[in-house]
Amino acid sequence: GAFEIGTRNVALTVTKSALVLSDGVNLINPKAIPGATVQYCLLVHNGTLLTPANGVGLSDVVPANTTYVPGSISIGLPGGTCVLLGSTEDDDDSDSGETDGFTAAFNAGTKTVSANVGTVLGLGSVAVAFKVTIN
Repeated sequence: GAFEIGTRNVALTVTKSALVLSDGVNLINPKAIPGATVQYCLLVHNGTLLTPANGVGLSDVVPANTTYVPGSISIGLPGGTCVLLGSTEDDDDSDSGETDGFTAAFNAGTKTVSANVGTVLGLGSVAVAFKVTIN
């Protein structure tokens, strides 16, 4: 028997986008004004064909002059406005009660959203979305 310990090179890219979902004034083309809800999307893509990326974690600081929307973190397959097929995560990073393999948390002290997306398969992508309200 033999085993291998080491790392493999993977080509991970992460892109961040923002989408104003609503502003309480404009129904068709909402603007980034006080009271507006903005969805941030973090998309991680593994550009390596045959090598999965294991233990992938993402974190993002909630922008100044915004307030995190509790319970708004979702993780899953990308599509639509960010996460097409996925699940809503709770705001703590506990594995208890989690059945989808993902965990996520919001740290109010550091205003940081973090997500553990686990393994991103070769040529695969995973999306993490969360919402904020503009103060």
